[in-house]
Parts: sequence; structure tokens; C-alpha cells
Amino acid sequence: MLTITLFGHFRATFHNEPLPFPTQSVAALVAYLCLEQNTPQPRAHISTLLWPDSTDEQGRRNLRQVLFRLRQTVPDTADGHPLLLTTNDTLQWNPAYPTQTDVSQFEAHMAQAEPFLHTPLSETPYPALAPLQAAVDLCPANLLLGFDLLNDLYAEWLQRWRTKYQRQALLGLARLAELYGRAGQPRQMEKLARQQLALNPEREEAHHQLMQACVAQGEYTAALTQYTTHQRQLEEDGLEPSPALRQLHHLANQLRLGQLPPPPPIPHNLLPEETPFYGRQPELDDLLLWLVAPNQRLLTLKGLGGMGKTRLALAAARRLARPWPTIPARFPGGVWFASLADVETDDEETVAESIVQSCGWPTKQEESALMAAIHYLSGKPPLLILDNLEHLPRIAQFVLALLTAVPSLTILATSRHQLGLQREVVRYLHGLPIPKHDRDMAVPSVALLTERIQRVDSGFRLTAAVAPDLVRICRTLDGWPLALELAAGWAEVMYPHEIAERVAGNMAALYTAVPDLPARHRSMEAVLAGSYTLLTPTQQRILAGFALFRGGGTAEAAEQILQATAEDMALLVRRALLQEQEGRYTIHELVRQFALTMLGKMEDKMTAEQTHAAYYLALLTNLESDLYGPHPLAAIHQLRPERENIYGAWHWAVAQGEYEGVTAALPSPDPFLQYGGSVAGGRRRCSARRAAITQPVLSHDLRFAHVAFLCLRLGHYDTARTFLATSSLRTTLPVPAITSSSALGQTVYPARPFPRRVRRNTKKDWHWREPNNIRKGIISSLAELGYYPIMRNSMKRRSQPSIDLDRPLVATVSL
Repeated sequence: MLTITLFGHFRATFHNEPLPFPTQSVAALVAYLCLEQNTPQPRAHISTLLWPDSTDEQGRRNLRQVLFRLRQTVPDTADGHPLLLTTNDTLQWNPAYPTQTDVSQFEAHMAQAEPFLHTPLSETPYPALAPLQAAVDLCPANLLLGFDLLNDLYAEWLQRWRTKYQRQALLGLARLAELYGRAGQPRQMEKLARQQLALNPEREEAHHQLMQACVAQGEYTAALTQYTTHQRQLEEDGLEPSPALRQLHHLANQLRLGQLPPPPPIPHNLLPEETPFYGRQPELDDLLLWLVAPNQRLLTLKGLGGMGKTRLALAAARRLARPWPTIPARFPGGVWFASLADVETDDEETVAESIVQSCGWPTKQEESALMAAIHYLSGKPPLLILDNLEHLPRIAQFVLALLTAVPSLTILATSRHQLGLQREVVRYLHGLPIPKHDRDMAVPSVALLTERIQRVDSGFRLTAAVAPDLVRICRTLDGWPLALELAAGWAEVMYPHEIAERVAGNMAALYTAVPDLPARHRSMEAVLAGSYTLLTPTQQRILAGFALFRGGGTAEAAEQILQATAEDMALLVRRALLQEQEGRYTIHELVRQFALTMLGKMEDKMTAEQTHAAYYLALLTNLESDLYGPHPLAAIHQLRPERENIYGAWHWAVAQGEYEGVTAALPSPDPFLQYGGSVAGGRRRCSARRAAITQPVLSHDLRFAHVAFLCLRLGHYDTARTFLATSSLRTTLPVPAITSSSALGQTVYPARPFPRRVRRNTKKDWHWREPNNIRKGIISSLAELGYYPIMRNSMKRRSQPSIDLDRPLVATVSL
């Protein structure tokens, strides 16, 4: 893949490696043909554009040299496609050449957003903001910086393209800057205004937005300086600033001198922030933009308890409740927060009364609480945050009635499941980002954990010595904010490595007795029990049974094992207890531990375990012919997401003495031992498999062969030779003979020289022209020969029978 950057300074990479062009003329030709790729370009015109002062002959010679250097720099594709389509008279960019440019991406994003850029700000819909943001992120500066110095003719051509993209980018930047200002983010507004000035230093709208952002942040002197800069630019052309800009300059000067009172406050009932807000900046930016976009009236932050829904909602509310001297408020009617966690009944009057009391709104004696709420919210546009709605079954009807009665109202709700209304937009909160490696400290989960530990132990410092322990805690808890806070509580009596050991697989350790934390958040068990009690008995059984799934499972598996319908699974997803992506369901590890505890209390626990094991062992058995047949890769790809389920099923069956399913699936795990998992994990799985093989349900010879093979996988070469010496000599059955001789060949991995007997035993295998169950051993044996340097000279000759048997399987073995 050739990747070309045209905005700003020209850059190119080929397969993610920098691609240096030998001269600017080569780069200029690439840029020209890339932008003009829709039509063939005459060679004469190109040579004139690049070398206007040269003769026609010199221009043609220069172009031939540039094309020669370009062919040396950018190779053809593997299937022979050149970068350019050439004739004697024309050149054109080859559309078949795999290329990605920032300009093409910019055009694609702007095509989605541009229809809304010519409408009033109040009509810019939220869906247009994402492509608009993506487009302007691609355009930090003008097109092809420095290339206008090549010559006047090239600069004239380049200016036409710059004008086109500059116009689009400036429209997008101005619209986003205005929206970020209304969202209470003047720093982001300032950044976007400066980006506009980088494209066009004389753009008055950008100067106005930059001065607005500076004044909003209290940087009055910076605003006045910006005005002076623009004023001087205009004086050179005999112009002066607009009346709006002069008025803003006057306002900034009065504020600097303290001659104006602060802007009037926005009504609200928000308490000051008591602890720092960590790690949700992307979610906060998105939430604020949604709240200020028009025609967006109901958004639900969904997530498990303790995931940070309330903190995120309050962080957005505090931004919107702050008045800015130069930016109009989005919610002049007030920003109101009402927690419904303690409301026990969901009739309209009870809920409305709780909201009125939380917000401190006045009521009339003869007026109902619902009418008082409607009356107070009517008028200027307000924002109402309704917190903790999951336990109120009919809350959706109340929310709908409120939105209908107050057309200017916007509601932000937090709940463990969505309300299910048509106009509702749902944002699901996951855990905080966790470290990717042991020294990755610049992540929000580590920052939160560190800050909470320091509240308990003021002498704690984040050092390289404790970093791996904190990383382990964050990974174990998957960035769940409340779980991290509860784990940090142990810092008073434990060191970080002890905390990491305690919380690993032990949800019961995550609790606290602090009185200023709601009872429902004093332990992770209480958090999850709150969600569990809201389920029906059938849904509780399904959630508990899903704890058996390791690494998730498909809808088909859930239906076969748990008798779970699509509706059941969808409801658990809506309640944030499961996650679904591309037809596969997963469960948070802490939720799985809780569900496993609930499963242990159910009478049908053994039945669920048996069904789970039987399903995955049968899946392994049913795909055995595919694993060793003409389409092994498809089978491996199907089984790979299920390997943890298969290993779990195998362990359970061995532990319970269920050897029939194990025996049927016996040969099939070999691809997993070869293609997936770590060495340590492979050792554990081989040990379990060896325990199953030694049971008397197998034939004596087959047991000897498979035990020897697994001793090999465990690295016990001497033990393997002992078993194989017996098995390979006394057996007359094809399968054990093949298995034995193939494995015996592998026992010499650490040995030199290559024993003659092993060569003879391995070589004889390819004479077995047998059905599929024999063929897999033949191919495996021949493949083993290819691994030995001593056999290199005869590898091709010995491998030929295997290739004739099954080319796709040989390709798979070579992976």
C-alpha cells in the first residue's frame, strides 16, 4: 500500500516504511498526477509545468529521467500493476495501484458533512459532526507546503487546488469552533480558530473566534493582541475591522480593566467536584457536542454500576453551567441534576416530586409536582440530568411525557440499561483504558488507581518498582473505575503486589466500609447484585450459565447450551451485563465471577456444565475432517475464538470422567497446540490431555502413541522415546504406526546426528495411501522432515507425495 500525504509537507510511505523521493521534481510529478488522476495528462503539458524555462527537447528528456527515478522508487504491485499508466503522449495515475491519500479521505468525509455547512449553526445535526471532525483533522495546513516555490506555473496550478480545499476546510473549522464554544470548551475553540488562521491568516471570522476563546478563558491581553495583529493586516489594504470585531475588542478591554461585572450565572444545582475526573476526555467531548447539537433531546449513558456514568454526566453539566462572557449559553434555562436512586415507586407524581425536591424548585400548594416541574422547565432551554433510572420499570413513559410537555427540554439520563424510546440515543461506557505493557503509566486507569492509593497512603509514589503491580491490578479489573477505587482502599494495609494478588480472581476482596459511599457501591458484589435482581428467573439462569463461556460465545452456542433466545441475549446486552459484537457475546471478567457464584447456587449447575462440555467437544469432533481435509484454514478460523471454551470443556470432561467425548475429539486439539497459545498454556493443556489419554477407554497401542506425542509437546523427549519404542515396534494398526513414527521423528529435535531408524520409520509413512484419518498422519510425518537441516537436500523429494495428497493441508502445516 502506497500512502501519500499532500496536506502540509509532502510525505509518502510504502507498506508503512518511509519512501524518500530522490528529487522535488519526482515528488511534484507524483503530487500532480495524484490530484489530476481522473484524466490522462499530456506529457508536453507536464514537462512545461515542471520545467517552464526548458526547451521542448530538454523537457521531454527531464521527464524521462524523472519517470525512470520514479520507477526505481515505487515498485510495481505483486500482480504487475505499475504506478502510472503511460503512452507515448500521456501519463495517468493507475487506479488499480493500491494507494491511499489524505486528500481522498478528506473529500470522502466532506461529502458527508458539506450539505450542512451552508445551513445555520442551529441546524447542524450531530451525525454531521463526526465526518466534519475527521475531515478537518486531515487538513492541518495548506496543500503541498513549499511546492509553490518550484516555479510560477506550478504555483498557479497548485493555488487552484489549495483554494478548493481551503474553502471546504475553513467552513468546517469555523462550524466546529462555534459548536465547541457553545459546548463550554473554549480551549478547543481556540485550537480550531488558530488552525483556520494557518490556512488563511486574514480570515476575520477566525480572528473573531480566537478572540472569543481568549476572552472566555480570561486571557484578555491575548485577545487584544490578536485584534491588533488583524488590524495591521487590514490597514495594509486600506481596510478596518468589522463592527462586531471592534465591539469584541471593546468588551475584552473593559474586562481587562475590571470595568464590567461577570456574566450572569446559569441556574443550576450542581455540587463542586470533590475528586479529579479521569480518563473520559473523548467521551466527554462527544457528549458535549451531542448536547449542543440541535434536535438532540434524549441521551442515555448506559453501563454497569460504578462505571463512571454519573461522573461523566456531571463533568459535562459543570461545563455547560459555566457562563462565558463572549459565548452564548446553550442552556440558559438551567442545568439540573436529579438522582432517582432512592425512589421506590415509578408513578409520575412520585418521580416528579423527587426531581422537584432535588432541584429545589418552588411549588404552589394547589399544583402537582409534575405540573410544577413542567412549569419550571418551560421557557428558556434547560438541561435535566436524571441519574440511576434502571430500577424504575415505567420511567420511560415519564421521560416521554416530560419531553412532550416541554419542547425545549434536553434530558441526559444514566442507567444500567437503555429506556427503549425511539428518540433515545445510547452511549455505552466501558472501563477506563488499561496499560498495553508493564511500563505504560500514561493511561487513565493507572492515574485513577494512583490517585486513590495516595488518598489512603500519602507517602505512596508511582515508581518503576511498583508500576508492574499497578498495571496488573488495572488489567485484572479491566479498568472498572469503582473496582479500582475499592482495590486502592487496601493500600492502607497492603503493598501493591499484595493488592494485585488479593484481587486476582477474588471479587469478594473488592469492598469498603466508608460511610459516604452509597451502600450499592460499597462492594462489587452489591453493584452486580443490584443488576441481577432486576432480571427475571430465566434471565438470571442464562446470565449464570454464561459464566461457563470462556472468551465469549456465539448466539448458536448460547441457544444450544442455555436455551437462550435472541430476545434473552439482547436484553442482557441492553442491561450492560453482556456485550455483543458481530454475533459474538462476551462478558466482563468481574461479571463472570459474580455469575459463576450465582451458578453455584443453582440446582442445574451440573447439567449446564455437562451441556457446555458436550457442545464444544462435539464441535471439535465434527470439524476434525475439515482440520485435516481440503479446507483446514476455515476450520481453524472457526475454532480459534472457541479455544478457551474447548480447553475448558476438555478439562471438565477429564475431571468428571466423561471420556467418550474426549476420546472422539482426541486427535483434533493438535492444531491448537501448533497454532495457538503460549508455551506455558500449551504445557498445561497437554498435561490435561495426557491425563485423559491414559484412561483404559483407548486401545493400548493408540494410548502409547498419543501419550508419547504429548510427552514430546511437554518437552519430555526421553519418556517419549520409551513409549514410542514399544508402540512403533509392536503395533500393526495404521493410525498408531503413523502417530508413533511421526512422533519418534520429533524426539530427535535436540539430538545430533539424525538417527537412521527415525529416517526409516518416518519415510515409510508416505507409502500409506489411506483415507483421510490416515492421510493426516502421512502429511504430518512428511512435514516433520522439512524441519531438519540435515534433510534439506532431500526435502523436496520426500515432500512430493504429501503435496500430491493434499496441497491445501501442506500449506496449512507450513503456516
